[in-house]
Amino acid sequence: MCSLLLTMTLSAQTLTACYWGDIQLVDPNEPPWINESTTNDPILVIDQEEFSVYVAAQDDIDDVLIYLWTKDNEVIPDAIPFVGGSQVYLTRSEPGLSGKVLRVSVYDSEGASTSQSWVLEVP
Repeated sequence: MCSLLLTMTLSAQTLTACYWGDIQLVDPNEPPWINESTTNDPILVIDQEEFSVYVAAQDDIDDVLIYLWTKDNEVIPDAIPFVGGSQVYLTRSEPGLSGKVLRVSVYDSEGASTSQSWVLEVP
């Protein structure tokens, strides 16, 4: 009795064979994870005129990571990369800043991703 029945088609010929033994499945690409950030609180209080927000992330195979920052789904083009992470600066006096959602998405080279978001509050 076969533990696995394997059928392959090579050009015009078909080969059917039994396989006994272990099959090692290739691990799927694991998404990166955020290991450090300005805060894990879902509310981000902007209490300084120039306020820095950062995240640092890792990947299980030390893949190159891409950080995409958005504010209310609008890309923030001037994010600043640093070794292992990225940061953006927010300006407290920006009109309508309170209530907006800041989000960072971190992607690896195969498209797996993770994200973190905050609702901005200006006191």
